[in-house]
Amino acid sequence: MTVLNPHPNKPRLPASSGSAAHSRGLPTVYVCVFAAALSCASLALPMLVAGIASIHSERALNQWESADDPPTRSYWELTLKRAERAVAWYPVANGEYLDRLGRVRAWSTALDPADGDPLSPEAAVDAFRQSTLARPTWPWTWLRLAYGKSAAGSLDEEFDLALHSAVATGSGRVDVNRALVELGFGQWAALNREQRALVLSAAGRAVSHSTEEAKRIHSLARVAGVEQPLCWSLGRAVRSQQQICTEEG
Repeated sequence: MTVLNPHPNKPRLPASSGSAAHSRGLPTVYVCVFAAALSCASLALPMLVAGIASIHSERALNQWESADDPPTRSYWELTLKRAERAVAWYPVANGEYLDRLGRVRAWSTALDPADGDPLSPEAAVDAFRQSTLARPTWPWTWLRLAYGKSAAGSLDEEFDLALHSAVATGSGRVDVNRALVELGFGQWAALNREQRALVLSAAGRAVSHSTEEAKRIHSLARVAGVEQPLCWSLGRAVRSQQQICTEEG
């Protein structure tokens, strides 16, 4: 006789549907995890490549700025490729990398002209322009954009915007104020009244910072031939405290 149920007093239970569903769901979970990992890797790899290239570019720039002589053209071209690679490989517009690209491009004017023609100043300006769009609160990029426009002889609306934006984002920094003064004093004859007022305000902030900074700004004014406007813009107390403009006071 065939035994259909070895335990007739115990009901036969149906197979658990949860175990089957769990088994069927595991592949889906694995696929989702793999897809997420692949997505992260697809972003991480370009960012890593961009970061390494940018680090090499920054090291080169620091070396050039502290050296007595400009870089060789071959070294500059290598650094330019690295700076371009950093910008190209990063998944989105990176203001820091674009600023660095502009700085590398700007160095082309310091190379030996016998080795080839330098890049147009507009090449550096374009990188700085894109950088301000990606990182509009960084004063140094606005300053570099203004310097680039000045080098290109284009003291236009964009130059004015860069000058005002540098003041708006960096007026509390003495190094930014000093750089504004250097730029403004160097272009004094081409500036309008409002731009001159911005430059003199930056000079006043720098002068008030310390006696050493005051003497530095006063020396810049003398060299540029704008000592009188500077001294007239400063209060008597400031001139006396920082011991500058004594003849004009």
